[in-house]
Amino acid sequence: MKINSRIIWSIISILLIIPLPMFGQGYGEDPNAIDFCFDPGQSFPNKPSFCQRLSGVKEITLLEPSQKSQWDNYIYGNFANYFRSLGLKVKIIPTSDYRKTSSNEYGAPIVWCNFYGSASDYCEQANSLVVGLSYGTSPGATDQLVLWAVDVPNKYNWEFRISGVPNKGIKLGEKFKKTLCSSWSFNEKWEFRPRCIESTLTEQKLKDEYAAGEKAAIYQGDDYRLGFYETDRGDLFLVYLGGKERNADWKIGDIKATLEKTSTPGVYLATWLGKWKQTMNFTVIISDGFLKTYDEDKDEDLYLQVFPTANNRNKNEGAAIISEWSGTGFALKDGYIVTNYHVIDGAKSITVNGINGNFNTLYHAVVVGADKVNDLALLKISDSSFTNFGSIPYSISATTSEVGEDIYVLGYPLTATMGDEIKLTTGVISSKSGFQGDVALYQVSAPIQPGNSGGPLFDKKGNVIGVVSAKHTGAENVGYAIKTIYLRNLVESCANSSIIPNANTVSTLPLTRKVKLEKNFVFFIKCSSDKN
Repeated sequence: MKINSRIIWSIISILLIIPLPMFGQGYGEDPNAIDFCFDPGQSFPNKPSFCQRLSGVKEITLLEPSQKSQWDNYIYGNFANYFRSLGLKVKIIPTSDYRKTSSNEYGAPIVWCNFYGSASDYCEQANSLVVGLSYGTSPGATDQLVLWAVDVPNKYNWEFRISGVPNKGIKLGEKFKKTLCSSWSFNEKWEFRPRCIESTLTEQKLKDEYAAGEKAAIYQGDDYRLGFYETDRGDLFLVYLGGKERNADWKIGDIKATLEKTSTPGVYLATWLGKWKQTMNFTVIISDGFLKTYDEDKDEDLYLQVFPTANNRNKNEGAAIISEWSGTGFALKDGYIVTNYHVIDGAKSITVNGINGNFNTLYHAVVVGADKVNDLALLKISDSSFTNFGSIPYSISATTSEVGEDIYVLGYPLTATMGDEIKLTTGVISSKSGFQGDVALYQVSAPIQPGNSGGPLFDKKGNVIGVVSAKHTGAENVGYAIKTIYLRNLVESCANSSIIPNANTVSTLPLTRKVKLEKNFVFFIKCSSDKN
């Protein structure tokens, strides 16, 4: 792979907002080279006037009430016509963020209409001003209009007031022109350009890089198509390859996110650029053919890996993006451990951490049984130095629990951002069937995150009633766990039922004491596609 000499000055500069010169006035002459270029963008040293900033945009986003009166139709309609008369494109968005109140002043009823939302929720492009108006009106009194505009990326806003509203649209339009701006022509001087890193990467180049043994992949989500790429210097990028909506701020090859490795394989801290290239802090997880993003509000988006396919990945195993990953497991007797099949699938090396609460010693484990259909795996410690787990305080339930029963989950989710300490979540059994009615699963309300997979699901007495397997990415606090009857079937088919713990010594203890005793038997499972 050939990297142009102007490759990436410093990703840190984009985080610290330090102005940097362009790498040059163009990319390398070699059309097959992978070039990167830092674009410092263009900002304003001082807040421009409304007319100046208006000349740097080509589209106006007008917010109007979703429920409009005849009066609303008149003033908001003429406000939109004002911008159109200047030659601007107008996008109208009805919103429920307007609120109307009424009061009596000097014996006259006055209706007030004000906007209480966040303009940033409606900003589609860096050079689209979000505008709206609020008003107060009463019969026989002077109407008041407040015209406002927000430049979201630059955090500028303007406000203008009009007393007295003409009853003819032509006169109202003229009043808008006199108050706001009488003419418009586009001027690049007042156009805002967000800073970013550009590249010459395309889908075909990513595929060529992968074929050459480099780390590259392509993912498809609801809003974006993204490429994953790691440079020879170890810089990790997500590359913009297309979007649901065409946005003037984005072009093929722009860097959507820069990734920073963490102590947990496949989990990254990301500097993510939003729809108008605003900087946000994300967590990105790449595992099992999926890319998941978690924004600052913990909202999740899911991307499916569309290249390389499973067949391509087998041909070029050395270029697999994820070589290490992790999950949770819990103890049975005689050195046996339960986890999910998808946790150990593809692993050539499995290690177990946290036995008897000791995180300084790693033990190797091997797979002794698997149930792919029900996503279960049975491991066994293979190190000769291992003695035993000790007295296991929980039992494995042989019955089915009921809807509404209190439950809790122990595991090691998102350790890179949430820490290495075991995590407790609580909830109830929401349903005795899982995704699409699967009777092998419970649906639970306890929050489940990546890393919880393979962990134990306990009832309120501390019995293990399920094995945590997945969360529903399209719903809040909807998780699934495999019923222990299927675990018992696996144990009996590939080991012996005698390894199933059946003495519960924590049933009468409060939850805090249950967790303190049981957590020493819930383990951090680390897997690798490389044989150690």
